[in-house]
Amino acid sequence: MSLPWPDPGFVVTRISNLTERAVTVKQLRQLSLFLQRLCKALLLKHSSQHSKETGCYDEYITWFDINMYDITSEVIKKVIPYVNPKIQGAPHAQMAQEWCSWSEFVAHKPQPARLMISHWWGGRFRDFMRVIQELCVDEALPGSTPLWVCTFANNQWGEDFGDRLASCPFYRTVAAADLTVLIVDRSAGSLGRVWCGLELYLTIQSQKRLLIYTPSGLVGHSSGRASSGPLIEAIKAWDIRQTNASEDAYRRQILNYIAGIDEFQGLQVGADGRLLRDHGRPLLHQGDDDHDARSEGEYEHEACLFKDHSKVFEELNMMVRVEVYATVGRSHLLHGCHVLRKEHRGVKLGQWRAFTRQAEAAWCERRWVDVDTPPPCSSFQDAEVRVIDNFFIKPRVSASRRSYMEVISAGPQLPKYYISLSLGTRISDAAAAIDWWAEALHLPDSAVLFVDFLSSRPEGSKEPGEQRDIDSAEHIKGVAFPAADELLECQAMLGVLDHDAPEMASAWRFLEFEFASRNGLDIYLACATGALACSCPFADGSWVFGRFDADIGRSMQYVSSRNCRADACELQSIKEYFESRGHGQAIYDQIDRRFQRWGAGPVLREAAECDDDEEVKAICMNPSLVINGSSLQGAHSETALHIAAAAGSMEAMRALLRLHADPNAQDQLGETPLHYAALAGQSAAASLLLEAKANILCENSLAQDPLFVAQQNPAGFLGISMSSFAGFPLASSAEKRSAERRCKLVGTA
Repeated sequence: MSLPWPDPGFVVTRISNLTERAVTVKQLRQLSLFLQRLCKALLLKHSSQHSKETGCYDEYITWFDINMYDITSEVIKKVIPYVNPKIQGAPHAQMAQEWCSWSEFVAHKPQPARLMISHWWGGRFRDFMRVIQELCVDEALPGSTPLWVCTFANNQWGEDFGDRLASCPFYRTVAAADLTVLIVDRSAGSLGRVWCGLELYLTIQSQKRLLIYTPSGLVGHSSGRASSGPLIEAIKAWDIRQTNASEDAYRRQILNYIAGIDEFQGLQVGADGRLLRDHGRPLLHQGDDDHDARSEGEYEHEACLFKDHSKVFEELNMMVRVEVYATVGRSHLLHGCHVLRKEHRGVKLGQWRAFTRQAEAAWCERRWVDVDTPPPCSSFQDAEVRVIDNFFIKPRVSASRRSYMEVISAGPQLPKYYISLSLGTRISDAAAAIDWWAEALHLPDSAVLFVDFLSSRPEGSKEPGEQRDIDSAEHIKGVAFPAADELLECQAMLGVLDHDAPEMASAWRFLEFEFASRNGLDIYLACATGALACSCPFADGSWVFGRFDADIGRSMQYVSSRNCRADACELQSIKEYFESRGHGQAIYDQIDRRFQRWGAGPVLREAAECDDDEEVKAICMNPSLVINGSSLQGAHSETALHIAAAAGSMEAMRALLRLHADPNAQDQLGETPLHYAALAGQSAAASLLLEAKANILCENSLAQDPLFVAQQNPAGFLGISMSSFAGFPLASSAEKRSAERRCKLVGTA
């Protein structure tokens, strides 16, 4: 079974007690697998009214982007009406409910919550599932463990939480469950939600066990994977008063409850003493329902509440901090250090993340130390690394005459990863790129990186005894290569790329990559939306993580190391180094082909999706490119032919097949391009694949051949029709292939 719900004809039984609407770990894994299949086959798109307002309508939803909002609008609220199950059980006493919750849809019986999962809907579902997997390992949880997740427990067509918080499912589930797990997502969104704040408050008040997880793992775990960095700092700085809700009325009710006053204060109440509601939601007191009333920060009610009951809120904030300190430990005051050798001035991944967060905070508060000149751009997101270096780093290190690394560290830190980064790159893009790459390699916060501008001392601050080891430093025909010692210290190199064409032509940038390649370093590339593995795969075996920008890949097709740029004397020496390998002028073609090959995968897959056969052929003209090589595959190990089959890109498919693309290539789930065509209802693509000798009998890891997938039609709820497969000669083709094989066996006997 690959569908995450029971077989057709099943009967849904309503579960009146919402605390018994948990989903098991196994049910979550089945849903996760289902979503991955939909995403990789380009079947999920934004279609909600909200997506129209945000400008992402009709755009594909990828496995790296999908969140609980997407799952609700594009899956839950479409699948259940499509399946149209028979629903039995007592109707709701107060409201006429449509359909059912996802938990009721997939469960055969009530599933009482054992763990309460507190999370934010906007966090990536992939990160959510990673936390669940880590949780299962840490707590030795079997697949049958029931977890309470509000997205799946609540009926998304409407749910009556009752008037009092004590009757709402969040309150009752915390009381019923053994422990609460707070998931702090990548953007720390859960820390800004008042419902999560309530769940924290209830857990601590009831002295229940509280676990705090980030996508890196359990906070305070002995592995040290999640022991520092901006997420941990955000938890330590958490303040219930800064949280929000989609409905201001719910926020007011929760804050009233925490303050210990009547929950209904400041809310509209009827003559019967019950809350007045609009579409099931409480209403603010008349006069407070205008959002302009919060233009100065808070409504008058909340401002008075925080003033009159400040001690209560401060105590809650402190209780949360104590929970974090108990697992992570208090931060120690650092006095800095002196590290003579620059190649020993690495920064930990957690330190890098903390630096970007602190720089952004200083930018927003305009705290520029000893700098009278305003920054050249208004947004931190648009600020280049050189701007941050000038306005944030240099003022903080000039007095001590040390590098930023020495200011924030206790001693030498030997790097394992060299970060090749242009000062013209936007700091926000650099931070995002490093995050994608670090996640792909499963790096802990303790991993040590070499970032030149964080490891360099101010000009003229050389100390006695500070020098490079001339014997180990690489000199290029009389021109010193400053990065040689740092690269030789490291085992891998990450090149952070953007759309800066001049930077791609820098002779020094080419030299870094060539030197790293010759010395056996693993090579990776990353941009603001994803990462690429160039010489060896990532931790999960894939060669791409996230969505590496295809336009950057295209720019890599036009690099010219022969025409690289630098100062005249340096350029000549760098070129002599290139040519010293014995290939002469041919070395430039070799370097160019290498860059073209590294950037080819994202371009080839996008061309396949868009049915651009000319670009497919142009990319494959690189003689060093292996059309069926794993480095060209996507994040699910899908090839360009898989994508073309799912998209029905017939011309691109023909071009790929003429170039000898494997029609039987299998992705991580063992699915072939024929499986993708069946998933997407692309019968013409299936016919073309069969003509190319695609194996109709090939099964995926779910023991499903393409015919089974077509008959099952997992994406039927999205309007995918299999009518074009009616009478399709799949079965006869299978029989014919089987007969041919039998004949061959007889002939060789």
